[in-house]
Amino acid sequence: MSKFIGQKCQSCKEELDLEAVVVVCPECGAPYHKECFSHEEKCVYEEQHGDENCFSSEAGTLDVQICGNCGKQNGRSDDVCVFCGKQLKQFREEANILKKEAAKFSSSYPSYLPDDENKGAIEAFIGSNAEYYENAFRGKYRFNFAAFFSPISFFFYRKMYAVGLLFAAGLFAIFYSFFNQVAPLYVFLVRRGFVDFSYSATLNFIFQSGNQVLIDELTRISKFFVFSLFIVLAMNFLAGFLANNIYKRHVLNGVRKCKAIYAEHFEKVLPIVGGTSFLSAVGALLVFLLLFWFILFGLF
Repeated sequence: MSKFIGQKCQSCKEELDLEAVVVVCPECGAPYHKECFSHEEKCVYEEQHGDENCFSSEAGTLDVQICGNCGKQNGRSDDVCVFCGKQLKQFREEANILKKEAAKFSSSYPSYLPDDENKGAIEAFIGSNAEYYENAFRGKYRFNFAAFFSPISFFFYRKMYAVGLLFAAGLFAIFYSFFNQVAPLYVFLVRRGFVDFSYSATLNFIFQSGNQVLIDELTRISKFFVFSLFIVLAMNFLAGFLANNIYKRHVLNGVRKCKAIYAEHFEKVLPIVGGTSFLSAVGALLVFLLLFWFILFGLF
């Protein structure tokens, strides 16, 4: 792509260098950085293709197509470049594929909106700690420690209730399964009159009893405990790694919905629909602990 050195990307207007991956519009030959073309999803001259304002008019003709291999002009009806012999159809198909991939990516993962209007809307929606999350949305921070240490509280605090309930259900299932395994051994020890349930005393009692069934049960429970601990840590790490991306989608979708529903009054609604909720975070954690506490009473 050395023939494009010195030319400007028609999206960001920065000069193309040797390291740039260049994409050329098959209709008018306008060059772009690959990332810029993916972001725009179309040629910036799309509406002017064929008229005097089109990029190709700067090359001296409107009825041309630019070869993506050698960068030289060919007739619009040519299928093969008359200069290098490369198939022009191939470059048109590659550009169309890139357009489709960019559109698919954009619909699934909306890009960060950098203009001043949307920047202000995003900050209003985020509320507290907006600067951190703006940097996180750009990829500067990829791990969220708040979500790692307490995923339930984090997601409810940021009003992502569905995700918070999902993690709460997963953690509850793990804790419940573990204590459901411990309960039979606990009941057996109580019936034997053993009331000192410190960890070391329990181990001494079981191993000194010489009861192989008890020893096997303790071994099984210990293995299940390690497995449960591993799953909990894995879920917490997953929350830490995914939290910023999940929150990014939550914020962008929230801003778009507010704009679509409330039109010119949407700015007043952003802090209400978005923002944070300390009461939701504390309430969700308390409900989780209370529910778990009542379940333990039922087991033991």
